[in-house]
Amino acid sequence: MENWQCNPDIVYREGGLTNDEKNEIYAKWRKLINMSRSELERFYESSEGKVAGLTPAQANAMGIQNGRKSARWIMKMKATPKSEWTMGMWRWAKRQINFVTRMSGNKGKLYDDKGNKTRKHTSLLIWGHNPEKAENGMFIYDGGGKIKKGQYEIYHETLASTLNELEWYANYLGYEIAETNPFWTLTGGIPYGQTKRVSIEVTKNGKEVNNKMLHASIYRMDSGRYELTVGVYAGGGSTEPENKNVREFLFKHKKNPYLTIYVRTQRNAVILSIENNANVYFPYTVGQLLNIQYKTWACLNNFYVNGKDTCPEKKIFGIRERDIPQGHPLRYMR
Repeated sequence: MENWQCNPDIVYREGGLTNDEKNEIYAKWRKLINMSRSELERFYESSEGKVAGLTPAQANAMGIQNGRKSARWIMKMKATPKSEWTMGMWRWAKRQINFVTRMSGNKGKLYDDKGNKTRKHTSLLIWGHNPEKAENGMFIYDGGGKIKKGQYEIYHETLASTLNELEWYANYLGYEIAETNPFWTLTGGIPYGQTKRVSIEVTKNGKEVNNKMLHASIYRMDSGRYELTVGVYAGGGSTEPENKNVREFLFKHKKNPYLTIYVRTQRNAVILSIENNANVYFPYTVGQLLNIQYKTWACLNNFYVNGKDTCPEKKIFGIRERDIPQGHPLRYMR
């Protein structure tokens, strides 16, 4: 990728923006700039991306900004926590919102008669908007998975993007998060294969919310990406994993990662709390023992527990299937 630097911050109004104004701008920006950083970078480096939008000379002649410059800003903004956005970034966010809104409303097809992307299509892409991502009210992400509009994005390439999504989702539900919440103080990132969990106090319209907290966990995958699980549930209390008197169990559905059950127990397995974000049938209640049968229930109902499959490993004549080489005759003796 070519080397580039964003221009110095541009302060466009004395005193800057209020938090309410920032939240409103960011909500619109997140909805319209729906390409991930890697998606935009791939398009930026593609043959189509290199000629998309106006050239710098054309843009200067018209007194506007060109798409490739905007794309560079978007990639930087996607990698920066919202709380650390500069005034220049907020200015660019408003430009990007205005451009995508205006261009989306223009008449014209996304593909020409030969099946090639039109100028309108490539212009939207270089400004961070994939017009094919919002068909039938659904957002389409990497891997072909689909999630309902309004739900949060699970997988992220950077910790900054993950934290931005966490704050956005809380705002989407009508809550505010204190800027000093524990996730903002993460230093050194999250090691591969580890999870950070926390319960965060929330407010609504500036007032404290009794008996409700935002519970979130961020898992650093082996690929380097981040997996976010978040929801606002009744009950408080710390969910810090370093509390050695508390054990934590995250049940996550194998096919639908939005179906989660978060269970906290004492060391003696007595259940302290259960957070069931989708009201999935769960055979345990607070105060009961979380006995070993939870593994059987998780296996039969297609749930991972703390990222692990609890189903018994398949064996052939007492040999673990994974230890038998592919193509070996034993694999066909089931």
